[in-house]
Amino acid sequence: MGQLFIILSGLAIAVGYIDFIKGTIHGTVIPNRASWIVWFVQDCLLATSALFAGIGPAAVMPVVWGSGAAIMLVLCFKKGTHTPFTVLEKACLFLSGLGIILWATSGSPQLAMITGVSASCIGGIPTLMKAWARPETEPMNGWFLMIIGTLFSSLAIKEWTFDSGFLPVTIGIFQFAVFLPLILHTFTKRDEYVL
Repeated sequence: MGQLFIILSGLAIAVGYIDFIKGTIHGTVIPNRASWIVWFVQDCLLATSALFAGIGPAAVMPVVWGSGAAIMLVLCFKKGTHTPFTVLEKACLFLSGLGIILWATSGSPQLAMITGVSASCIGGIPTLMKAWARPETEPMNGWFLMIIGTLFSSLAIKEWTFDSGFLPVTIGIFQFAVFLPLILHTFTKRDEYVL
């Protein structure tokens, strides 16, 4: 059953990325470069680690994340904003970079996991702030599918421990924090039409 949830997780994330990519190409999604730089580096490191560790089908999720993040990073530079990084974005890039370095150099698997997940979340702060300020620039369906993908990966966990649950729980909370303003914005718009 765990293998099925891993495959469903990879599929949900892949379909979610289609929404991100399509929206960016059409100009309805405006991705944050700083966040996608961090997510690209982090996801590619995770995918590479998973493949070299030979974890088999469980590598589906990090490989899908890394592939999607690579496409989004290219689109960020082609279709995204070209304004200089803000102070917040620079701070998030710096802190995420430190987290990624700790992840890559740490001899402790638990510390590596905590710093890696923290780096992803810190790197995502500009996107989180943008989702609350300008929710129309993020793909609601894409974020929903990312949450579903994370939920499926959580269901694949056979034994819940801090080590097995930290990544999906933390990433799931972050994804929901980005998704919440998008769904609130949709309901607000719907209420405006009713009035």
